[in-house]
Amino acid sequence: MNELSKLIRFGNRKMPKNVAIFNMAPAFECPSERLGMCKIPDKCYAKKAERLYPEALPFRRRQQEYWLRVSPERFACEFIAAIASKKTKIDFLRFNESGDFHSQACVDKAEAIAKILKSVGIVTHLFTCRDDLDFDNAKNLIVSGSNCIIDNGFYAVKDAEAHVAQALRAGYSAAVCPKNCSKCGMCHRADKKMIFVEMH
Repeated sequence: MNELSKLIRFGNRKMPKNVAIFNMAPAFECPSERLGMCKIPDKCYAKKAERLYPEALPFRRRQQEYWLRVSPERFACEFIAAIASKKTKIDFLRFNESGDFHSQACVDKAEAIAKILKSVGIVTHLFTCRDDLDFDNAKNLIVSGSNCIIDNGFYAVKDAEAHVAQALRAGYSAAVCPKNCSKCGMCHRADKKMIFVEMH
């Protein structure tokens, strides 16, 4: 029985169908918010989904239970089997549309999964607020920091263009997030870029 096949979603309003999505935790149980590391908990769009759609929170809790229980090898094997019959070729695994790493063990597990999936041509990436964890050994997993740079960093600001200009003047590589992953691939690359997200 492939448990993971029932716990993956493909694409959403902002992400194309070639992106598989899996969450380590629900938004309302997010480890980063519990630790006080999320800078914009009141603007969390993942919480909005859990408020609006009755099935979202229980579904993400099932994802969390599976994530904490299985080995990286089992996750990768079930993932590969789950996408084998998809009409759309899956190029990316995106962790954490909601939630974040629970611990360093989750970083190590995600890296082990990313290494296996890279061998079959799949890029694994995610966003995290957990700059307290060690990513030095994450060579296959692409990690976008929220308000910190890991492989790259995303910063929620009111005037994105002005922040880009300031960062460029300071000698940093910077860009504005278009808020549509089908138009952009910045979060799939590990290039230490500062990416500013317009917030209102």
